[in-house]
This record gives sequence, structure tokens and C-alpha cells, in this order.
Amino acid sequence: MANKLMNCKTCGKEMASSAKTCPSCGAKNKKPIYKRAWFIILVIFIILIIIVPVNGGNGSTTSTTKAGAAELGKPITIGDYKVTVQKVVISKDYDGKDAITIVYDWTNNSEPIVAPMFAVSFSVFQDGKKLESAIITDNKSADSLAEARPVISVEGLSSSFITTSKNELEIEVGELISFGEPVLLKVPFPQG
Repeated sequence: MANKLMNCKTCGKEMASSAKTCPSCGAKNKKPIYKRAWFIILVIFIILIIIVPVNGGNGSTTSTTKAGAAELGKPITIGDYKVTVQKVVISKDYDGKDAITIVYDWTNNSEPIVAPMFAVSFSVFQDGKKLESAIITDNKSADSLAEARPVISVEGLSSSFITTSKNELEIEVGELISFGEPVLLKVPFPQG
């Protein structure tokens, strides 16, 4: 079996690629990073994290309302969390653009301590287009960063979006990290 030859990275002299050290200068012949065992294990671990839902529960996303249709004021079970969208109100973002604010309550039914912002997410569609998030300075959005122990509820949280018209809103509520389907909530544009 013939060894492949390579040049030493330190002194430049020829050496066998399978040699652990250079016979001329004694420099170590390191394997490329992608051939090292720890790197391969790390890549496999990252792939598993991406593929396997990291929701700590059974992966279910269901609505607790009749016929699976979510409604304002009715609790929605999202994986290990309970979300109740209380109302949708008209607001303005920091730049004066028209926006809507979703006011909701959230309960942590999971084992770990977690913040609402890192547990559930909202996407809002209007006229078939996804709305951009809005920055509102006078709401309780900072509370969504506060961590809550299991079985603790946080009320009056909010999430805001810039609107494009006064047509119906389609609000999708789902887990932040999940491959499950979000729950859809259709609401008329708020009057105000």
C-alpha cells in the first residue's frame, strides 16, 4: 500500500500524509478540522437540533375552541403554552405609521422557566401579505421578555404590526421553534 506524499506545512519537505510528525522538522501533521471526531459529532448534534422540534412537549399545536377555530377571548393551546388573544386595537408605531396591537395573555405550562417572547410567535396577514412588526413605545411588550416559572400566567402582553389596509386580519399563533402548524385566528379590522 503506497502512502500519498504531501509537503510539510512547516518546513515544506516531502512526507507521508499518514505520518503523525514530519521526519525533517518534527512538526505535527494535523488532520483537517472536518476530519476530526469532535467536529463530526458537533455537526451531527446541530443537524439533530434543526430537524427535531425543540418544543419540550408532544409537538402538538391545537386549539381548545370548537371545531378548531380560534376566537378572541378563548384560550388556544400552543404546544406547552396557553395563549388567549384578548383584543386587537389600532395603534401607531414610533414613526407614526398605522399599526395594530394584539393584546394577549400567556401561560407557561412547560417544565422550564421561559419568557413569552421565546415561547410563542405571532404572524399577521392582511390582504394575503405578511405584515411587518411594529415598534410601539407605549405598550407592555417589555413584559414578554420576563421569564415565568411553570404554571405562571402573564396578562396584557402585546405584539404590534404595521397595517396596510383596513381589511380583515389573519393572525397565526404558533410556537417560536416548532415544525407544527400555527393556529389561525381571523378578526375584523378594529374600529377606533
